[in-house]
Amino acid sequence: IEPVDDEFYGNDSISAATWVVIALVVVVGAPFVEELFFRGLVQTRLVDRFGAVTGIAITSVMFGAAHLVGWFGPETFVLATAITGAGIVLGILRYLTGRLGPSIMAHAFFNAQALIVVALLR
Repeated sequence: IEPVDDEFYGNDSISAATWVVIALVVVVGAPFVEELFFRGLVQTRLVDRFGAVTGIAITSVMFGAAHLVGWFGPETFVLATAITGAGIVLGILRYLTGRLGPSIMAHAFFNAQALIVVALLR
């Protein structure tokens, strides 16, 4: 097993207050805003125009691509695939329920898991 890349995760100390702000943005703010945009606006229009499968697929690829800002290197494809996969799950939740609440909650759960992993790897 290779050691974690210190340049990415860093060894700098992060205060409890900073972690609270990060958690609020990542677990509350981002899921709400991103679901409103991707599932509430983009997916709704694409599904109406092209059908459920195509609409969800296009929205999910856009969602994955939007999360790759600043990512370079071999891990980019893996991250894009994982985030696009999460987008498919979120899109299906939105489509089947007709509501944004379930996709917002699932998105918050996904982000919370990722934040915990990052915190543990520091």
